[in-house]
Amino acid sequence: MTNAIADSPSSLVLAAMNLLEPGPELYLGTRLRATALVGRQGLEAALGQFLRTHRIQPEAMEFTAQFLCLEHLLSNRNDARKAYGTWTRLSRACHFHGYELPPPVHSLRLWLQEALATTELLAEVRANQS
Repeated sequence: MTNAIADSPSSLVLAAMNLLEPGPELYLGTRLRATALVGRQGLEAALGQFLRTHRIQPEAMEFTAQFLCLEHLLSNRNDARKAYGTWTRLSRACHFHGYELPPPVHSLRLWLQEALATTELLAEVRANQS
């Protein structure tokens, strides 16, 4: 992967979306879980950046607590709740259990679109607060 992927949380989510496109032969379940992991990392990075602008140290708390903070910092609480739901679904999709099927591609696409919308919203709010 190139350094361009790490430029922003949104670029991580876009990189995850690219993993869904046909490419190198990988076991489908592995590729889908990797997609969920990279997308979740983009969402987590955006959340961390946003919280730091409010002098909150995200490293000191669990992600559930971070999303609770987000709910109080955003003017629209539903955006925070939707972001938490997306993070939860991506997190579940990351975990491998031999008796479970990988997440469906269409579900991952939807979750990644939601993650991208959240990363862009948080970047926009941060920019307007500066």
